Amino acid sequence: MKILSADDHWVVRAGLRHLLRDLDDPEVIEVADFPAAMQAAEQHPDLDLVILDLLMPGNTPFSGLQELRDALPTVPVIIFSIIESREEVLRSIDLGAMGYISKSTTGKEIVNIIRRVLAGEIWIPKNLLTQSSPTVMQERMHFETDANKASSVEELTNRQREVFDLLSHGKSNRNIALDLGVSEHTVRVHMTAILRALRVENRTQAAVLAAGFQSNAARSRSARRN
Repeated sequence: MKILSADDHWVVRAGLRHLLRDLDDPEVIEVADFPAAMQAAEQHPDLDLVILDLLMPGNTPFSGLQELRDALPTVPVIIFSIIESREEVLRSIDLGAMGYISKSTTGKEIVNIIRRVLAGEIWIPKNLLTQSSPTVMQERMHFETDANKASSVEELTNRQREVFDLLSHGKSNRNIALDLGVSEHTVRVHMTAILRALRVENRTQAAVLAAGFQSNAARSRSARRN
């Protein structure tokens, strides 16, 4: 396994290198700025994972993520950032990141999240998704929970709703198939129908939307109990 670790702080890179030994001691390529990250992407097209700090010298945060995704379209990217902002999470996922890890996350959790992403899952920190701010509400990003999409979710079939609910946990198609006792092909068919019904572009956006619905449902249940 080959992993690119891109962070301008050597202490962070050293810490990640130590944690990544739990993943069968992979080959870790370390870079300290964005140009070096792009060079590594060109030199190592066989990368299995990229762990990227958004605040890297040499580029703006999201243009850098976009360039890496364009250069390595099939390689999962995990954002590893000191920024704990709902806006940053949503925009990163929308640009194709498969996970977002705060640097305040414990070492054991970091390794578990990396394993889940490598298994094809999407990791969305739900504690950040429940944040609200005037900026986020004003932007109303096109894949957020709103009245129209809430109505579309209600129109899903029972099986599609089960797939949608499991998607909120970042589960891969394979794991959803195992949970529901159906084939991966069946899950893919349901996923296509869900994307069309919710008018989103990909399963990552659907996962963000599903997580938002789960958070809203939890708050509603809590309010009723109180």
